[in-house]
Amino acid sequence: MDLAQQFDLVCEAKAGLVDFAESPGFERLYRRLFERGLENGSPEMARIDALESMIFERQETGRRTLLERYLAVMPGLPPEERTLLEDWRDRHVLGVFETLSRTADKMVLRNLQDELDYTVYSTMGAEAIKGMRKGGFIFTRIVPVGGVWTLSGTSRLFAPEERKAAGRLLAEVCYAYPAGAFRNPAKLEQARRMTADYHRIFVSLFGGPVITGTGRETQERFNRFLAACTAEALAKLPGKGGKMPVPATVELPEEILHHDDVAFRHHPVRGTSILRNYSAAAAAHARPPATPDDGVAAVRHYLEDPGVSGDVLRELAAAHPDTVDALYRLVLEDPDFIWERDGEEMLRRHKPANLWEPDMPDITILPGLAEEFAHEAGRTGH
Repeated sequence: MDLAQQFDLVCEAKAGLVDFAESPGFERLYRRLFERGLENGSPEMARIDALESMIFERQETGRRTLLERYLAVMPGLPPEERTLLEDWRDRHVLGVFETLSRTADKMVLRNLQDELDYTVYSTMGAEAIKGMRKGGFIFTRIVPVGGVWTLSGTSRLFAPEERKAAGRLLAEVCYAYPAGAFRNPAKLEQARRMTADYHRIFVSLFGGPVITGTGRETQERFNRFLAACTAEALAKLPGKGGKMPVPATVELPEEILHHDDVAFRHHPVRGTSILRNYSAAAAAHARPPATPDDGVAAVRHYLEDPGVSGDVLRELAAAHPDTVDALYRLVLEDPDFIWERDGEEMLRRHKPANLWEPDMPDITILPGLAEEFAHEAGRTGH
């Protein structure tokens, strides 16, 4: 199949997805996303952005994307179309790109988050991308088509002189989708080394990977941990002398700061997490109650909260193999649940990809352009 035929397939596949998204069953979701999009763009832009969000992004915890649903309910798709859509499901990229070159309908774009280059075509022809300039930036989504890529949805262009605006948007993307950097194997390895170093420091400070206490105790421990990480990083820099700068500090949200049951935890691969009601969740794993109670509610919250990674529940389950089935039969109201058989599928269903995968670091690596504007995104470090 040549490139023109592949692009014809792209158009057919996208038309089927759009028809599915605009069917009556998704009208309420579409309307909500469309009205949100109207705040920042024209009706046509809001329509396209709403459809893109429905197709590629989870709208609720535990719910599949529209693309995942489409693949599940359309068993009769031609093999070539199914393969294409499965590739879109697994490999689509939303990001801020720098334009390295453009010739007619072909571009070479550098993703500023993963720092990889992508050969990208416009299926709408050269006219659709005539505003792109070498050295400029584009915020868009790209999807794979064989060995190349094509634009999907709307694009926001920045001239080379609009570097600051692109950098601010890049910082937002990096914090919203931190795992995007790990498409680059070198960045994934860098994150794993960093997290392993932090884990060693954490265990040496607190005697283990989890320490529980009040919210105020947790804030003090977190700042001690940051200070120790800063000191070790500076000690590794050649020729670094003089007074050590003041390390970054954190101020925990009020709902954590004033809570009495808080766990400060560090996983050797995924990194740091702070969890409320951890002792209650651990106790429920150790001794499942006969009827639903606060412990069951804490576990259910961990399962449904998109900010709690799957490894938290994996660790608790591994620590209590004799009682975990009984607990989750209460949590899920499913008398047939067996963790060994059903646990991973449950986590995959409830957790975003970057919080389900057991070997994916939960750390944000900022490229240089984004670091300049990290403070404007409300963050101070990796």
